[in-house]
Amino acid sequence: MSTDGRGPIETATAELAAWLATAAGEPVPVGPPRTDGDAAGLTLWPLELRPAQQTRSSGAVREPYRFTVRYLLCVTGPAGLPVLDRVLTATTTDGRYQVMLEAGSFPLWTAFGTGPRPALLIDVPAQVDHPTPTAPPVLRPPARRWRTAPASWTCNSTTCPGSASLPAGAPATWR
Repeated sequence: MSTDGRGPIETATAELAAWLATAAGEPVPVGPPRTDGDAAGLTLWPLELRPAQQTRSSGAVREPYRFTVRYLLCVTGPAGLPVLDRVLTATTTDGRYQVMLEAGSFPLWTAFGTGPRPALLIDVPAQVDHPTPTAPPVLRPPARRWRTAPASWTCNSTTCPGSASLPAGAPATWR
């Protein structure tokens, strides 16, 4: 999902509207259900936000917050039925979006001020991405310095740590 500076709901709406325009063969306006008499067409309206299963990471990276936007896609008049048929066929063929054949309850249509009509509910996944935190730059060396032992060292005594006695003056090299 490409955001292009938009929020997750606006992005999901724009992507679904673009896909619907292709599937329906005509632009689908975003707006509440309306009655345009015999005008052919569909309207798309974001109906609700639904929770989705969240994932957790074990690292410092924060997982995105996932949710689903449920849209109501309905006809604007009787001539819009063939357009709805094309969209229904495209959604079952494509499988990109999950479609429910519930047209909503009577109180939903009353709230919009229209009568019940053929409609689809379409669920579109969305997410809020969290920026990956960046580590601050290192501006100076660490305060504590560790001394490293040289790769080899020479012992000029007759007994060196961890070894057998050596003749006097014989160097012992440790690697």
